[in-house]
Amino acid sequence: MYGRITTTMNWNIELFLILLGVLLLIGGIILLIWINAMRLKKRGKIISAVLIFAIIASAVLGVYYSRIDMKPPPYCGPIAGLSVEKENQTYVITIEEISHEDELKYFSYCLMNNQMNETYVEGDVVNILNVQNNITFYDNDNNSKLSSDDVFVIKYGLVDIYPDLARFCLKWKLTSSIIVSVELK
Repeated sequence: MYGRITTTMNWNIELFLILLGVLLLIGGIILLIWINAMRLKKRGKIISAVLIFAIIASAVLGVYYSRIDMKPPPYCGPIAGLSVEKENQTYVITIEEISHEDELKYFSYCLMNNQMNETYVEGDVVNILNVQNNITFYDNDNNSKLSSDDVFVIKYGLVDIYPDLARFCLKWKLTSSIIVSVELK
């Protein structure tokens, strides 16, 4: 019943590893120059081996981080949890929790079949705010944001029109991605 969960990496650790690699590389180059200037024998060979290892490690880190995108993943919208109750001839869909309250203009809805490959009804949440229709959205805290305890009401007559109607989906309009989908039972 809950929407998609996205995770992000800890970017502080990633940046620390990059800086560590750069420092190892710079330190290795400085020490190699110093060793060559001093012309050391046994000690110089050991230090040279350590420095060569540091340079190789820095190069590997550099190649690794040059191949990945260091930008955080794009924000795909809030994560929401919904509950569905069937009361008389209507479905009442309540937002139980939402990770980030945002303005209603950023959300749309759709009613789909169970395979989610056919959309029957869709629209913007703003357009159904407190409008008595087949689908109505009630902003219970009147903050003009999608938040916990807000409610969608779907009149049962839509099921007569669309017999395969089985799912309510909430979309984040900026990416057109479905942030949560719930089965109408």
